[in-house]
Amino acid sequence: MADGRAATSGRIRWWDAAAIADDDSGTILRPHDVAGGGAGRWRRDVDGMLDIVWFGAVGDNDTDCTTALQAVFNAARTASGGAKDILRVDVPVGRFVFKQTLCRRLHLL
Repeated sequence: MADGRAATSGRIRWWDAAAIADDDSGTILRPHDVAGGGAGRWRRDVDGMLDIVWFGAVGDNDTDCTTALQAVFNAARTASGGAKDILRVDVPVGRFVFKQTLCRRLHLL
């Protein structure tokens, strides 16, 4: 796109040259050629819903998706300003395996 945004997986990512936020694997992505503390991140526009697949979950009935689930919860908390999780989390059709217990209060709908 002409404004520096790229359509990817049905969502729009854009380059934020000044961003130094931590990479969360789903909504904020630090390219490998940018040093850990260096500026520059790809950001994903979030329209009120986060997709667990963006964070590395695989619904293959084998891969442990606990880390991806924790990452999507953390991103929801960050995007909501820390007050409460106000974003929906989409879990597409598949068999997702979670091998660890997460201690987190959730508001499920």
